[in-house]
Amino acid sequence: MAAGGGKVDDSQPHPVKDQLPGVDYCLTSSPSWPEGIVLGFQHYLVMLGTIVIVSTILVPLMGGGHVIKILEFFF
Repeated sequence: MAAGGGKVDDSQPHPVKDQLPGVDYCLTSSPSWPEGIVLGFQHYLVMLGTIVIVSTILVPLMGGGHVIKILEFFF
Protein backbone atom coordinates (compact mmCIF):
# COMPACT_ATOMS: atom_id res chain seq x y z
CA MET A 1 0.00 0.00 0.00
CA ALA A 2 1.13 3.50 -0.68
CA ALA A 3 2.00 5.75 2.22
CA GLY A 4 -0.49 8.35 1.03
CA GLY A 5 -3.48 6.12 1.91
CA GLY A 6 -4.33 4.62 -1.48
CA LYS A 7 -7.89 4.31 -2.79
CA VAL A 8 -9.84 1.31 -1.51
CA ASP A 9 -11.54 -0.70 -4.26
CA ASP A 10 -15.25 -0.66 -3.37
CA SER A 11 -16.50 -2.04 -6.66
CA GLN A 12 -19.59 -4.22 -6.49
CA PRO A 13 -20.22 -7.06 -8.94
CA HIS A 14 -22.93 -6.57 -11.53
CA PRO A 15 -26.21 -8.44 -10.96
CA VAL A 16 -26.37 -11.88 -12.57
CA LYS A 17 -29.02 -10.81 -15.08
CA ASP A 18 -26.68 -8.07 -16.35
CA GLN A 19 -23.79 -10.52 -16.74
CA LEU A 20 -25.64 -13.46 -18.30
CA PRO A 21 -28.90 -12.70 -20.11
CA GLY A 22 -31.45 -15.48 -19.73
CA VAL A 23 -30.26 -16.56 -16.26
CA ASP A 24 -33.10 -16.29 -13.75
CA TYR A 25 -31.14 -16.88 -10.55
CA CYS A 26 -27.59 -17.62 -9.43
CA LEU A 27 -26.08 -20.06 -6.92
CA THR A 28 -26.90 -17.90 -3.92
CA SER A 29 -30.56 -17.30 -4.78
CA SER A 30 -33.36 -19.79 -4.25
CA PRO A 31 -35.99 -20.86 -6.78
CA SER A 32 -39.68 -20.25 -6.08
CA TRP A 33 -41.56 -22.83 -3.98
CA PRO A 34 -43.38 -24.49 -6.90
CA GLU A 35 -40.16 -24.69 -8.93
CA GLY A 36 -38.31 -26.03 -5.88
CA ILE A 37 -40.90 -28.79 -5.42
CA VAL A 38 -40.64 -29.79 -9.09
CA LEU A 39 -36.83 -29.80 -8.94
CA GLY A 40 -36.90 -31.83 -5.70
CA PHE A 41 -39.21 -34.43 -7.28
CA GLN A 42 -36.92 -34.61 -10.31
CA HIS A 43 -33.96 -35.21 -7.99
CA TYR A 44 -35.92 -37.96 -6.20
CA LEU A 45 -36.66 -39.73 -9.51
CA VAL A 46 -33.00 -39.60 -10.55
CA MET A 47 -31.84 -41.01 -7.20
CA LEU A 48 -34.45 -43.79 -7.24
CA GLY A 49 -33.57 -44.72 -10.81
CA THR A 50 -29.89 -44.84 -9.96
CA ILE A 51 -30.47 -47.13 -6.98
CA VAL A 52 -32.57 -49.53 -9.06
CA ILE A 53 -30.11 -49.57 -11.98
CA VAL A 54 -27.07 -50.15 -9.76
CA SER A 55 -28.70 -53.03 -7.89
CA THR A 56 -30.04 -54.55 -11.11
CA ILE A 57 -26.62 -54.53 -12.78
CA LEU A 58 -24.24 -55.25 -9.90
CA VAL A 59 -26.09 -57.94 -7.90
CA PRO A 60 -26.11 -60.54 -10.71
CA LEU A 61 -22.45 -59.79 -11.45
CA MET A 62 -21.60 -60.53 -7.81
CA GLY A 63 -23.46 -63.86 -7.90
CA GLY A 64 -26.72 -62.78 -6.26
CA GLY A 65 -30.20 -63.67 -7.34
CA HIS A 66 -33.59 -61.97 -7.40
CA VAL A 67 -34.13 -62.25 -3.61
CA ILE A 68 -30.78 -60.62 -2.85
CA LYS A 69 -31.57 -57.82 -5.30
CA ILE A 70 -34.85 -57.06 -3.48
CA LEU A 71 -33.17 -57.18 -0.06
CA GLU A 72 -30.41 -54.83 -1.24
CA PHE A 73 -33.01 -52.38 -2.53
CA PHE A 74 -34.77 -52.13 0.84
CA PHE A 75 -31.73 -52.27 3.11
